[in-house]
Amino acid sequence: MRSLLAIAAVLLVGCAAPCTQYCNANADYIEFCLVNGSQNDWVAASDAGGWSVWGYSSKEEYEAGCAADFDAQTAGDAGAVIESECTDAASQVEQWNARSLCAELP
Repeated sequence: MRSLLAIAAVLLVGCAAPCTQYCNANADYIEFCLVNGSQNDWVAASDAGGWSVWGYSSKEEYEAGCAADFDAQTAGDAGAVIESECTDAASQVEQWNARSLCAELP
């Protein structure tokens, strides 16, 4: 069942712009790891207030702020390069999410 949910999530997010897709996948990753991460960095982030470590108060605020930041960056001359990097980064984070792996703090 979990595999089906992961596939559905990837399909739903797959239609988003590359950097928005990255922001959403990263938010899912952070949300999961704040609760389940056992490495010292994740425990410290959770103890320090969770989303506030990234300068936000919630997952939704993080997603919106992240997307707005990338929208501003991709509007410039390097937009295609940045979007390509977002595609690669989103793929990595989606793999971590599918494996329920809390690797490192973003």
